[in-house]
Amino acid sequence: MIVIAPLGVTSASPWIIAPPPDSSWEIDEVEPTPAAPEPTPAAQAPVMPPPAMPPPPSAEEVELRERIRKDERLAIGGYVLAGFGVVLALASLAPFISGRVEERKQSNFLQEGGDPEAARARKRFGIGGMLIGLGIAGGGGAMIGVGLSRKKRHERELQELKTGPQLTSIAPWIGVDTQGIAVQGRF
Repeated sequence: MIVIAPLGVTSASPWIIAPPPDSSWEIDEVEPTPAAPEPTPAAQAPVMPPPAMPPPPSAEEVELRERIRKDERLAIGGYVLAGFGVVLALASLAPFISGRVEERKQSNFLQEGGDPEAARARKRFGIGGMLIGLGIAGGGGAMIGVGLSRKKRHERELQELKTGPQLTSIAPWIGVDTQGIAVQGRF
């Protein structure tokens, strides 16, 4: 390897570079450093086999996992729909109460009442909005129930696929002096 001696600046300008005044250009040969000794075969770390990879899932397992995802999405959609229905029912509560208060004012002769038809219309609008909101919330609740029950069933099927079915049996038991029911199986 060849190394060139460092350069110096002859004036205050950073753009003019020249060799230092007391030396000339020098080229030095650099001797290579000795290479590190190669490790002996006994000093090498033992080669570890790669970790065992689990077998790929079967087509039935993939299908069950996809069904579980769909059931989760159905339940999430039910939560959203139920929430929207509750918000709509609560928002419709204000016109109902407003119409009801106006209607009550008309029955009291000491207070001035507003337009009786407008009060009835607000009250009907509030009742209609609450019924629609509660209907939507009920539909969302049904979606939640269906989604979670199907998810639970599919998870149970997936568990049976992995570990095998539960072998449980219930049978009558009759002995010399006793009678009863025998429950046998793996729980």
